[in-house]
Amino acid sequence: MRLLGTLLSSVVVALGCAAAPPLPTPDAPLAPLPTRTGGTQALAPSGRPLLVDFFASWCEPCKTALPHHALLAEKYRGRVDYVLVGLDEDPAALEAALDRAPGAAFTVALDPAGRSAEAFRVTAMPTAVLLRADGSEAWRGAPYTIEELQQALEGVK
Repeated sequence: MRLLGTLLSSVVVALGCAAAPPLPTPDAPLAPLPTRTGGTQALAPSGRPLLVDFFASWCEPCKTALPHHALLAEKYRGRVDYVLVGLDEDPAALEAALDRAPGAAFTVALDPAGRSAEAFRVTAMPTAVLLRADGSEAWRGAPYTIEELQQALEGVK
């Protein structure tokens, strides 16, 4: 399918028509997002697998999962990079929700506009996407159980 898209784009360009740019996907990373600590975070693997979990303070299952995410992020530290993407427009609401996992070993990226959720085709909350080190999608949970997530983390390379 990807080959067909590439061929069609080549034909359109060869005919002198401008092809529409592809939508961002996990295969074509977005610009890095700001983090709650003042840095930036890319939503693409950098040498090892990456878990991207989409989070919002209004999502009760998201908040319930936070302590489990803290434990899993610690367990897989150094093996899997772990990022929660906060979709809240209200920073205070996000911070209050994150108080359930103080000192957690995961990065919290901020995306109140939800562009990353659109790019990753998030249609339900919570949604987690596990990317292999090469950037391909290894697993997607939408929604998911912590047990399913842990099983996915165990098997990713």
